[in-house]
Amino acid sequence: MDLIAPYSMVVKTKDVYDLKEVPPQIRMIQPTADQKKHFVELKHLMATSSEGETLEIKTVLERMTRFQQINGGNFPYPVGKDKKGKIIWGIHPLKFNPKLIELENMLDELGDQQVIIWARFVPEIEAIQEMLMEHGKQVVTFYGATSDKMRDYAKRAFQSKEVQFFVGNQSVGGMGIKLSAADIMIYFSNTFSYEDKKQSLARSQEVGKTTPCLTIELVLNTLIDKSIMAAQDKKGGMAQFVDENIKKLTKELY
Repeated sequence: MDLIAPYSMVVKTKDVYDLKEVPPQIRMIQPTADQKKHFVELKHLMATSSEGETLEIKTVLERMTRFQQINGGNFPYPVGKDKKGKIIWGIHPLKFNPKLIELENMLDELGDQQVIIWARFVPEIEAIQEMLMEHGKQVVTFYGATSDKMRDYAKRAFQSKEVQFFVGNQSVGGMGIKLSAADIMIYFSNTFSYEDKKQSLARSQEVGKTTPCLTIELVLNTLIDKSIMAAQDKKGGMAQFVDENIKKLTKELY
């Protein structure tokens, strides 16, 4: 740093351009009775069932992950073990998915604007993609299993407005790629990582772009979703959240 300091300078975008700050929209969504049942049973019994499949958990940390999956409209359950004894997980969608229904209801509101949708879990991404395609929308996906060739196409097609929707997860698509064509960024679900959030928000930015990108948060009115939002507001993470809230997690959910 000492060597390059005489030849370097740092200028923040906000000091160069008159950027308008647009506060994020929070869309609070009510969970279904079925979701509430699963949350309460996991809290008190450490187990719950759906369509003949049973989910059992052993730790509070695991429960937090299962809460998030159920929040997103999916029920995880074990289907067996691999040769190394690792559990193989199956997933089936819940009968009603409030977040997906809210997203579907937003389509007219979104119009022909360029939209990024971030979701933590692959089944969420696949469900969003299927819903959008059913409505005749052009969509690309971007997550761990996406090939390098398809990743290049997804970025190029979204930036050129060949497709309207870019659906991915923050830990993969949220780092190091340019998606400055975006008009709106929707968070279907979040991770506990503040870095994931910060990096994914930056994907819509570009030098010279002064039009703000609207951010919309889909938040299920449950402890886990609200806790993630609170942790990100504090710029914290999973470890900090658990350290501060481990006792709170054992209290009533609602």
